[in-house]
Amino acid sequence: MDPGSLYFNGINGIDGSYGLPPMSGEDLGEHILDASRPTDLRESLQRLREDNADKLAELVKLLAETSVEPGDRDGAWYGAWVRRLARTLVDLFLTDAYKEPDRLVEIESRLARHTLFKLEQIADLLSSRLSESSKGELAALLLEDPDERTVDNTWLSARVKEDAREKLGHVEIKLRLESRGLTLDGDAAAQLAWLEALLEDLRPIYALNSPVREVANPHESLNRELDVLAAGLDPTSSGLDALRSDLRAQPPDLAWRDLLDLLQRGLEAIIEDRREQVPWKDLLEALYRWLLDMAKVFGPRRAVKEGIEPTDLAQAGWGIIFSYEDPHAPPAFPASAIRQALQPLLDLRQSQAGVRFKIYQDADGYRPNDTASSFASRHDIRVSDPADPEKVPYYLLIVGSPQEVPFHFQYQLDVQYAVGRIHFDSLEEYANYARTVVAAETGDQTPNTRVTFFGPANRDDRATDLSATHLVEPLFHHLQDRYADRWLFDAILRDDATKARLLRLVGGPETPALLFAACHGMEFPKDDPKDRQLRHQGALLCQDWRGPEAGRGEVPPDHYLAGEHLPPDASLGGLIAFFFACYSAGTPRFDEYYRQEFRDSGKTIAYHPFLAALPQTMLGLPMGGALAVIGHVERAWGTSYLGPRQSQQLAVFQSAVERLLKGQPIGLAMEYFNGRYAALSSELTTILNDIRWQKPNPYEVAELWTANNDARGYIVIGDPAVRLPSMALEGLPAVQNPQGESGP
Repeated sequence: MDPGSLYFNGINGIDGSYGLPPMSGEDLGEHILDASRPTDLRESLQRLREDNADKLAELVKLLAETSVEPGDRDGAWYGAWVRRLARTLVDLFLTDAYKEPDRLVEIESRLARHTLFKLEQIADLLSSRLSESSKGELAALLLEDPDERTVDNTWLSARVKEDAREKLGHVEIKLRLESRGLTLDGDAAAQLAWLEALLEDLRPIYALNSPVREVANPHESLNRELDVLAAGLDPTSSGLDALRSDLRAQPPDLAWRDLLDLLQRGLEAIIEDRREQVPWKDLLEALYRWLLDMAKVFGPRRAVKEGIEPTDLAQAGWGIIFSYEDPHAPPAFPASAIRQALQPLLDLRQSQAGVRFKIYQDADGYRPNDTASSFASRHDIRVSDPADPEKVPYYLLIVGSPQEVPFHFQYQLDVQYAVGRIHFDSLEEYANYARTVVAAETGDQTPNTRVTFFGPANRDDRATDLSATHLVEPLFHHLQDRYADRWLFDAILRDDATKARLLRLVGGPETPALLFAACHGMEFPKDDPKDRQLRHQGALLCQDWRGPEAGRGEVPPDHYLAGEHLPPDASLGGLIAFFFACYSAGTPRFDEYYRQEFRDSGKTIAYHPFLAALPQTMLGLPMGGALAVIGHVERAWGTSYLGPRQSQQLAVFQSAVERLLKGQPIGLAMEYFNGRYAALSSELTTILNDIRWQKPNPYEVAELWTANNDARGYIVIGDPAVRLPSMALEGLPAVQNPQGESGP
């Protein structure tokens, strides 16, 4: 991001200004930090620090210095580590009675047998105020074997795997980009710098040790990739022979750190010996394939419990959640009438999910003031745990407006479950939507194999220039490179991205199977004299708008696409759309970015929360609507795809869209966004809890706080179990973009 500003905000339809002007990150960060120090939190943290800080610091230092590698229990180093851990725990927290040799040996033995379980429980104990009673609890924990039925290393093991998955994904992306654009041939200094950066990224992936060798051995996999590389080289000029020989001489259980040291020595020898020739582009490709092989060990982030295939509704389940009906304030349509309109969809899902089909209604449905946790507890689950379809289905469709079922309920439930929402103004639209989904999954339709990217870049507008350059264009090229044999790709960018062209894509003759659009979303005040907020909020602003300088003044409807602009006879034929635009999914009642205006509470921006009219209209068209729309509640920001110094961070977008192109359900594709939101929330909570002891960089806090709020705002409007009907057809020829190469 720019050091002085945060982007991306909507355009005010009344005067053409930014709905929220870019501002100083430093000032915003200071304000957030000042507002995040409640007295009770400060006092409790102070007490914790005074009682335990030195002891905790010493223990944490020990764990960090010894590089704990859960599960790798072979070798003398592990026994030495357990002995040191046992001694440290006893010295810091227990009495001299536990320092007797026999007691220490017993503690070491039990730590070695139940390491993960005991470390997790010890961390829980030491994170609270250590009293005499908890000292006794700690002693019991160290000296007693846990009941085998209660030993559950799932949480800690999942954290280890998640960390490895994220780090491997980061390195894979870097290598993929470097293999295409980095020139290392003949530049020894650049080669050494690249090698050091690579190893710095790889060394912390401690999980790549003995537990993964049942599936993929890092040592054998690297040797295999180097053998493939060497087979295509002149044997008299390749410097890989020594490295490959050293790899073959190593034992099968070679530790991850030792493998990296061997790789470093081998490549440094090649670099230093100028006579040895290695094509660096091919070497990077080989290393990329090696890490891709390692990543398969950990698989994708799993929101469902192990053993459940999330693409199979018979295993993952499907459920629908209705809001509780207040007899004193009956809704516009009773749940029974909506169920009747949706019956074809319910019949289809029940045939697919079988016994794991659920309807949550009345007391079992959403109740007033419910949170995701309170809803989950009534159904014997925890929202923090992986989804257990035997209790609650993984795919959940909420029926109701955000007045009836608030956005926050959907945000929270969506972290571990695949959640979508529908709400219409007529029963006919519910029936239309049900017909659309059933036709897409059971009808005999002509396959639609087109994927279209739409990205205006308005004049003098930094926000849309960023989204076109750093989101739409690279995402288009990445996916076209990977799936051109299965899908027909098109990019409509900058001057071509007009409203007239967008209308041809949304119900017109060029309607694709998948539409990705990044642009401004329209924004109107709740007291707009023309009463446009409910009808036009979140409408997609096109290239027709002349930008924030020349386009000042009221924005004409001819410049943006709203729901009421779609002709009633439009047919979307089972389209799935992804809108990166402010308010493109909905608007909350209160401004969720009030800190950007240096206030301590949100102002009212709508008389009530509501879904955006454009996706509602798209899903309910009588001639065949969209299957689902991914959009954003509140403002969408550039933190979604930009990192420090405007570096592109597209892995979440790439991964989600790739899942769609592979024919996977949209709710499963959204797990990448849900995982990002969960990770950002955890990081932000840690920083705000620690600000009394260590003040972070204000701009980093501002960016992280904005990114966290931005990440949670992506939601699915529609059934989360829908998928692209044409499902990655094989055998289609690669096509050229009709507009030629995309670019400024």
